[in-house]
Amino acid sequence: MKKFFQHSYLILLILTCVIIVPTTLLLQSCGVDEPIDEPADPTTTVITTTTTSEVTTTTTTPGTDTTTTTNAVTGTTTTTAPLPTGSTTTKTTASTTFPNAGDKVSFADTLFIGDSRTVGLRDYGKISDATFFCAVSLSSNNLLTKAIEVSGYGEIKLADLLTKKQFKTAYIMLGINEIGGTLSGIAQKYQRIIDTIREKQPDTLVIVQSTLHVTKTRHENEVAKGGYFNNNRINDLNTHLAGLANGTTVRYLDMNPMFDDEYGCMMAEAAAGDGVHIKAKYYLLWRQYLDEHRIS
Repeated sequence: MKKFFQHSYLILLILTCVIIVPTTLLLQSCGVDEPIDEPADPTTTVITTTTTSEVTTTTTTPGTDTTTTTNAVTGTTTTTAPLPTGSTTTKTTASTTFPNAGDKVSFADTLFIGDSRTVGLRDYGKISDATFFCAVSLSSNNLLTKAIEVSGYGEIKLADLLTKKQFKTAYIMLGINEIGGTLSGIAQKYQRIIDTIREKQPDTLVIVQSTLHVTKTRHENEVAKGGYFNNNRINDLNTHLAGLANGTTVRYLDMNPMFDDEYGCMMAEAAAGDGVHIKAKYYLLWRQYLDEHRIS
């Protein structure tokens, strides 16, 4: 009888090891004993922008730490701290109501040349009858050698496109993708683009648009880390680009007054998350600005 109980005890002990131990290991391997973090509640941010008709003049005084802004409509004057920049300018900023999003504006016989910002103008600017030679990451470095998709023409290089259709006006905006290069070198490449247009189409008016600023936050972050995407450098580039204009066949159009805030930066409400591109609805303001500044 004693041996029977001893054998029974051994059998029970073996069964316990067979059943309980593997089960414990299985539970541990599945992570059941690990805490599981619940996902954070989603946060929704609603931004409401009201744009009214006004004209302000902003003056930055060399050697001081203030910027004075005067509203020409109300006569009020405000003083704000400027960016940590050595660039000083006096400019006029025009802010207008949004045009009707359903209205298209014709830019017949017009060629728009540019990078992703011009892609946005094509896609959201409600422009009709124009041709767009534009692509993401396009720059003065690769524009003359790259074939890109153009509506109605397929993949085509700029020089070949200029043999297919006669344009009355050609707008160019580049520079942000190659801003890390030498600014005089960028201007020289711009000049080659202008020369190509003028060679193929001597009667086409070329309008060099200024490279758009970045937001104040993006500017300050770039300055802090020694980056190139800052408004000091963009202003210097635009000075070079303005020098390409001859007042007749080649003109310079400063686009930044349409989008700048009181600091001379792209206004935050108009900017996409990267502080470089524009929100979709603000391309209507770009189109309106071009419409109001047509050069015949």
